[in-house]
Amino acid sequence: MDPVLHSPLRRITQTAFALAALGPALALVACGPNRGPEVVAADGVLCDLSQRLAGSDLQVACLLQPGDDPHQFHLTPQQSQQLKGAQLVLINGYGLTPALEKQARAVAVAERAVPNSPKLEEPAGTHGEGLERSKPDADNHPEEGHTEEGPREEGHREEGHGHGDRDPHVWHDPAQASAMVRLVAQQLETLKPQASQRIASRAAAMVAVLQQLDRWNRLQFATIPAPPSPLATSHRAFASLARAYGLRELPVVDSLSSSQSLRPQAFAAVLAQLKRDKVTTLFAETLPASKSLQRISTLSGVPIAPAPLVADGLAKAESPQSTGASSLVGTLTANTCLIVNGLKGRCDQAGQRRLGQQWAAIQ
Repeated sequence: MDPVLHSPLRRITQTAFALAALGPALALVACGPNRGPEVVAADGVLCDLSQRLAGSDLQVACLLQPGDDPHQFHLTPQQSQQLKGAQLVLINGYGLTPALEKQARAVAVAERAVPNSPKLEEPAGTHGEGLERSKPDADNHPEEGHTEEGPREEGHREEGHGHGDRDPHVWHDPAQASAMVRLVAQQLETLKPQASQRIASRAAAMVAVLQQLDRWNRLQFATIPAPPSPLATSHRAFASLARAYGLRELPVVDSLSSSQSLRPQAFAAVLAQLKRDKVTTLFAETLPASKSLQRISTLSGVPIAPAPLVADGLAKAESPQSTGASSLVGTLTANTCLIVNGLKGRCDQAGQRRLGQQWAAIQ
């Protein structure tokens, strides 16, 4: 036995070399599980934008998952800790996520990127025409549980759904979504300057896909027979989409519901409006649709679309609207096809798939 080969000093030296070689890996293991996210994104849209822009350069945590309701969201203790430790917090703004609106360090992406989001005083495209919102008066105080005047709205939650006077759902217009991409990219580049070139490259690719989506949308909406039927939705969540593509938004449940109940006079006005405008399809945001929308459909004979429009974030991965993945482009193209088909147009599904694939390739 060679005493040098098997000496304690040699074994220590070998161990030291081995540890040196493993140094970077050991450092990652040590930092990985304990290091909190550098970026926290509030909702599904911001999560998709942030993670796609960040790639492997920054760690991004998402507070809401696809399909979650931002209006009803409440922080868990773990999420509160993530917010405290994050270097950058991204929220939509415009009151979309009430639980996060008072975060002092949060960047309100939609508010800053799209300060001219459509106003909500009147439905987009109606120029002041449309249905008046019924108001409670001295003769309209039903007893608790009394439903002769109509069912209470149970679909899109009224409580906590106030957005002020601007539409928070700005990403439904691809041009406005592009503005959000650019703003998020700027925030990430400031946070990690050494990755700025890679982040900028991803941002350019994302904007290019969104520009293609805008052109594709215009071609799809052009297939709707003239004059186009209004976009009859449960609630006013598609003002940005309507403004971008010249659609007339008719939020039927918003138009007739007070905070307490639905008045017969308002129902009659809605039914008359649907008949006058030759509405072909009602679009829900959840299925089964709310009792109010179901009643409107039954009384008017206008069918409810077979799938819901995704208004407040991203479609779940397993839902028909997601086209296989929860992403902004996948959700937006699915919404477009649902609307176009419901209004008797024809949707280019091959183009829809190509756009989804191009978006998914950006990493």
